[in-house]
Amino acid sequence: MGAFSKEARAQCDVLQAMAKKMDDLYGGLSEYFVFDKQKYTLEEFMSDVKTFKDMFKVGKEEEVFAYVVVSS
Repeated sequence: MGAFSKEARAQCDVLQAMAKKMDDLYGGLSEYFVFDKQKYTLEEFMSDVKTFKDMFKVGKEEEVFAYVVVSS
């Protein structure tokens, strides 16, 4: 077995372990947030989390701006 094959197998093992860990963690999130992980994909969940974060940031900035305007 050549060096390339050994390196490829090692990297494949690492990726498989990472995928398993990510699936386990996503399972924990699905239990915490009470959703069916078979119907609500990881990509959809992460997209919704990002949307929430972005909207929260905008709301916080608007709140700070409104406070500054009222205080002035």
